[in-house]
Amino acid sequence: MSNKKFEEFLIKYFKNKGVKDILKRKNENLIQSGVMDSLDIVTLVFEIKKNFNIKIDITNNKTLNEFSSFKGLINIKKNNK
Repeated sequence: MSNKKFEEFLIKYFKNKGVKDILKRKNENLIQSGVMDSLDIVTLVFEIKKNFNIKIDITNNKTLNEFSSFKGLINIKKNNK
């Protein structure tokens, strides 16, 4: 699946959480700002695996740091081609 589809998936995920302006916040730390928490990370790992067949190792600090921003989440797809 394309990077565009992945981005659309993430936008929809955050919109369903009530975050409608996620693209304006793409560099913001979503964990520190309270947009995401640990349950969101686990949920996203599961949904990304299910929808895009990307295995994510959340024990890897670099990978886990990618979850702190929308831009970082996009990098997960780019780094797993």
